[in-house]
Amino acid sequence: MQPAPTNFREVRWEDLGDGRLRFYYEWDSTSGDLFDLIGCMVGEKVDYPGEEDPYVWPDPWVCSSDNPIVNNHEAIDGGLFDTHHHGDPSAPYTGASFTATQVFRYRDCQENYTTLLGPISIMRVISGEDPLWRYSIIKSGGYAEIFPLP
Repeated sequence: MQPAPTNFREVRWEDLGDGRLRFYYEWDSTSGDLFDLIGCMVGEKVDYPGEEDPYVWPDPWVCSSDNPIVNNHEAIDGGLFDTHHHGDPSAPYTGASFTATQVFRYRDCQENYTTLLGPISIMRVISGEDPLWRYSIIKSGGYAEIFPLP
């Protein structure tokens, strides 16, 4: 049987202090040796609401994202970090929110995908009223914010 990633897990998360949220993930190999995963990939697929590509974040954000976002890393690495940014909210602020959906997956050498973790909701929110507006991001129990927004 072909070795594959196993025991994919969140190791920790941290609020980077500027509205960004970072998660750390690790995995093992079914063979016990990560080097047996050479040529295979572990990564993420993030889908934003709707089918527009790029996905244009709602006002008051001034940014967009590929839809979907697909990132892959060498499976032999045994770990990765995943950073979520705050976009670029711009005054005047209004209440807004949206949720993206993330799946971590394994791609074998024949280009077949297997889900390792997910779906996971990534929720971004702008809330408040003048002059105290707040940006928040919430994922898997992790949380970061900017308060007050400048």
